[in-house]
Amino acid sequence: DVDEKTDDSTNENESTGAKLLRVLGGKENCNVLRSDGRQYPITIKYAADDRTGPFLSVLRRDTKLLVSTMADAIEDGLSKAPNQGDILAFLPGAKEIRRVVNEIKSRAAFRDVDVFPL
Repeated sequence: DVDEKTDDSTNENESTGAKLLRVLGGKENCNVLRSDGRQYPITIKYAADDRTGPFLSVLRRDTKLLVSTMADAIEDGLSKAPNQGDILAFLPGAKEIRRVVNEIKSRAAFRDVDVFPL
């Protein structure tokens, strides 16, 4: 629920949505959307930090390396927990998303995997 506050004081019991609405100027300055839905439990797992992979600064400069590294990490995650859920991967932009999708679709390990770029 989002409730508008009329003063600028901070309230520790104020929800994140209410704080955001207040910062944006209230209901007269922005629309409030509500979506009743279901929450699903998630588990966050990061790729192993073994320092053998490329550094982030290198990945930012080398799109080809970024694509192969991301596809490798997704493949590794699927092989460690087959048929146990989904993978959500974040990339810097649409170009990188398209390239990773193409790389994934080209690999035999992903033959039975559905890929949904957002």
